[in-house]
Amino acid sequence: MMRRQALLNLLMLLLVGALTALVLWGPEPEAPVATPLLTDLQADRVRRIEITFAERSPVVLLRDGERWFIDNAQRWPADAERVQRILALTDAVSHARYPVAELDTAEVGLAPPRITLRLGDAVFEFGGQEPLNRYRYLRHGDAVHLVTDTVIHQLSDRPEDLVSHRLLPDDAKVVGLTLPGLSLQQGDGGAWRSIPTQPGRSQDSFNRFIEGWRYARALHVTPASGDRGESGDEVIVELGEPAQTVRFALINNDDDLVLERRDLGLRYNLAAGARERLLKLPAGGEPTQ
Repeated sequence: MMRRQALLNLLMLLLVGALTALVLWGPEPEAPVATPLLTDLQADRVRRIEITFAERSPVVLLRDGERWFIDNAQRWPADAERVQRILALTDAVSHARYPVAELDTAEVGLAPPRITLRLGDAVFEFGGQEPLNRYRYLRHGDAVHLVTDTVIHQLSDRPEDLVSHRLLPDDAKVVGLTLPGLSLQQGDGGAWRSIPTQPGRSQDSFNRFIEGWRYARALHVTPASGDRGESGDEVIVELGEPAQTVRFALINNDDDLVLERRDLGLRYNLAAGARERLLKLPAGGEPTQ
């Protein structure tokens, strides 16, 4: 019995020794293969985006600090999330790469390209799709790449398609709000004061109401018609840090809430129920002093 146990212990020692030797002197594991990227361009370095559809005027977006604007007379605010989805092209994986000279560029939809996208000085030309995996042919420099098609649907030749649907800037700090028949002003201590006084309304109800304006989004945004006969009352939003006054004209509409910024020439069409949420104070909470 003891000889059997000793033999078992010896076998265990030999096994441990063999495993140790394999770890110490065995072949080194293969290094992971680096995923080939389309470009080494970094998204946070891009300050200018230009989108050109065949035979159309280009749409240009410019970065100013942390915000993006459409480069037109009114400097329309661009949709930050959509801009980031466009800039995601800088992280695209190249599934295959071919020298331009080895391809029939007309056959793959690159002569001429369907869309040309410029990110800073880098140029990307979008062609057709290959039939097997539906990868997009994309020319960059002297090569044509096959990439997963996630960016092309974010591009448009209509500037209004790229406009932010937010009524106010992403980092807006509202310090005053004037509605038809009601004005709210924030004091130095952060408390809200209403004119006329709103019995039964608490500071919490004021804060919720203001937050609704801060994060309000339109269902769709269109260029303003310019017909001033459609408008009625005005909404004035006062912002702080930096100070700015934003004015909206209320467009006559029995059902939906439609607001127009005449300084930008844009009309914001909001969802059903927005009129109730944005033009009427909510009830609830302890009365404010």
